[in-house]
Amino acid sequence: MRQYGAPEEQIAQVVSERCAKKVFAVLPLNAPVLAAFLAASTQWRLSPNGTPIGLDYASALASIRALRLPLTPDDWRGVQLMEARVIRCLSG
Repeated sequence: MRQYGAPEEQIAQVVSERCAKKVFAVLPLNAPVLAAFLAASTQWRLSPNGTPIGLDYASALASIRALRLPLTPDDWRGVQLMEARVIRCLSG
């Protein structure tokens, strides 16, 4: 929305409404990335204070493979992008 010039207030409202409903649209192109990220979502490395610092890649990949999810190099980069966003959000 931002790239099309939507005001920040409108973006915040849409995000708030979607979060409240827990409804998110996922483009078919992004479905494999989301599935892989969710499969790896229990494989976080934590700092001493419990803050996630990144995925344990060996364990994350093992989880993805155990579920027989297809994963291309582009999909893995998508997982890493999601990982970076989570770290950014949780680190304040």
